[in-house]
Amino acid sequence: MTKERKSGSGYGLSLFPTDVTPEERKRKIFWLLFFVVVFCAQVWPIYMIGNRVCPLILGMPFSMAWIVLWIIIELIGLIVMTNQLERR
Repeated sequence: MTKERKSGSGYGLSLFPTDVTPEERKRKIFWLLFFVVVFCAQVWPIYMIGNRVCPLILGMPFSMAWIVLWIIIELIGLIVMTNQLERR
């Protein structure tokens, strides 16, 4: 007995099932890139852009305000992504 493959491209890495629409594929790639950028902004080497003490923002050193800013951006992104998923 042979086992049939569900993916259309044979061997290799398949990121999306064959039944995913192009619009949904674009949306998933966007969110993947969004979260990669947010992650990279919070770790070295991109964190070095915001790694300084002055100026103080709301009483926090700039480096701490940098991290808080990206956490807030990530939270907003998660809320938007969740709303998109619930609408479908």
